[in-house]
Amino acid sequence: MKKSIIVSLFLLICVVAPLPIDGAEEQHFSPYRISPVYEQMVGNQVFRLWNELIQKKAIQPNDSFFIAGWGKEENSLAHQVVLSFKHDHQKEAHGQFRFLKNWKDHGKDTSSYGVILVGAAQPEGFRQLSLKDFQDIASLYNASRSKGFLVVFASGSQTHLGLLQSIFEGAGLKMHSMMSLFELEYVEGELNRQATNLDFPDTKNRIFERFVRQGMNPVRAHPSTEEAIQNFRKANEPKILIVGKN
Repeated sequence: MKKSIIVSLFLLICVVAPLPIDGAEEQHFSPYRISPVYEQMVGNQVFRLWNELIQKKAIQPNDSFFIAGWGKEENSLAHQVVLSFKHDHQKEAHGQFRFLKNWKDHGKDTSSYGVILVGAAQPEGFRQLSLKDFQDIASLYNASRSKGFLVVFASGSQTHLGLLQSIFEGAGLKMHSMMSLFELEYVEGELNRQATNLDFPDTKNRIFERFVRQGMNPVRAHPSTEEAIQNFRKANEPKILIVGKN
């Protein structure tokens, strides 16, 4: 009871005066600078979570599995992740991955497995959510019939991240794991080998071609590709919190 009162008071203080974010310069960093490879790497992590559920026999390989965004800001990434499966995991996934646009409209009534992306990046940087937002997310997800994982992108100090963990666990959810953004490059694929390597020519070409399609001079696109990759590799924030149900 005493611990609950302390956490509640701390939450109240933080809602009124948000905690400072470590590494303020990283607030404006957007991993979309390495699109479409960024979406592919998020997809690799989602694929690992899906495969974990398969191994635990929570779902069958042919069962439908949704990828959704918490809000409209995250829907774009969720949709691109689904498209990436057609390119990277079609053989293993059998085409049953689907984009769910309005999860909040389905979550209460539909018992299904999937992944919900929370606080995903926008072109100008990551969407910053308040502690009240995270409380609402935890409560609504725990009360829903959906099963699977929340994949939460959250910046902040260790104190801030610890508080988020307390919010999720206090709502009856379970922390599965935590990783830094740059670790997405090292997620293993279905053969238990690194699924994406930003040094591979084919990977760099995908980023380079996107810059050129958007109107960048090819001479400038090459160094811009290298710069975007290095900036991604130096991005300790946000952390990615993966949260499941007990």
